[in-house]
Amino acid sequence: MTNPWIAIDEYFYEDLIDLEDKGHTKLELESWRLGFRELLSDPYGKQLFATFLNQEYSLENLHFWDACDDLKRSPQSKIQDKIEKIKRDHLQSSSKYEVNLDRLVLQQTLEEMKTPSRYCMDKAQQHIYTLMKTDCYPRFLKSDLYKSLLAEFIDKRR
Repeated sequence: MTNPWIAIDEYFYEDLIDLEDKGHTKLELESWRLGFRELLSDPYGKQLFATFLNQEYSLENLHFWDACDDLKRSPQSKIQDKIEKIKRDHLQSSSKYEVNLDRLVLQQTLEEMKTPSRYCMDKAQQHIYTLMKTDCYPRFLKSDLYKSLLAEFIDKRR
């Protein structure tokens, strides 16, 4: 078991971002500023954001959001197991990747889990999405990580 504050384990991203240019254009890199959804929809942008969150000690938020998305795409036969895994990994106070939900959202989510469905985590997922969008995303756009990537891109093109 690895320490989540030091490195990501195999449960999340295999490797954190390699900052080499992966063939992205400056327009693509700048499109991440248009909105949080644009950042998350680009695999490279999402990996870079994961690297940033790891540096900020808040990667569990993206991890949880991804697990909830995976739950929604899962066959019915896997729903109960995935819900239990999300609960173990993110919702219990001793969880390896515990997310910071307010008491009301946590109570509502635990109540929803009593009737397992693909959508029982929706309130919690939306809460974490909003947290990342309003708190982490603006800091990411101002981060040295993002700014240095743009600067590297511009320098390579000269």
